[in-house]
Amino acid sequence: MTPLKMKKVLLVNLPFEKVYEKTNMKGVAPSTPPLGLACIAGSLLREGHEVKIFDFNLYGEREFARELKKGWDFVGISFVTALMGEAKRISRLAKEIDKDITIICGGPHPSSFPESSLKETSVDIAVVGEGDFTIIEIVGGKKLEKIKGVAYKKNSKIYVNKRREYIENLDELPFPALHLYEI
Repeated sequence: MTPLKMKKVLLVNLPFEKVYEKTNMKGVAPSTPPLGLACIAGSLLREGHEVKIFDFNLYGEREFARELKKGWDFVGISFVTALMGEAKRISRLAKEIDKDITIICGGPHPSSFPESSLKETSVDIAVVGEGDFTIIEIVGGKKLEKIKGVAYKKNSKIYVNKRREYIENLDELPFPALHLYEI
């Protein structure tokens, strides 16, 4: 299925190593690229969208700014609670570079705390729960009030929609786009 208009989506892997390096979690901190972003990328690619994963564990803010200036429609950030500060910083930076870009967040923290994720960051939309189908509806232009599993900002207010049902048939999902990671 080809979308009416292909969109450009930049998915961001936040710099987890810096966050964990001075903690007791250092030895168990993630050392491999997160599967979640690759799964979201797979869903977007199947729909014909252009997708890239930007890894802050390999590149810095200067490269991120250069990448954003290439004209992305969406930035997607997935994060856990320990990375909330990084999510704030990177979403603010993205809006400073391109005030019109739509920033979407997902992952464990936004799924558990969608309202505070939106209040405390420059993010526009929070995906609550599994995002494989939700991201397709967002990027495809479906009206936010009609999408299950999202929270969003509109006119300085935050709205939280009904949760999306769990994906029952995992065979409906494309393979994760692991090839988008620079290893």
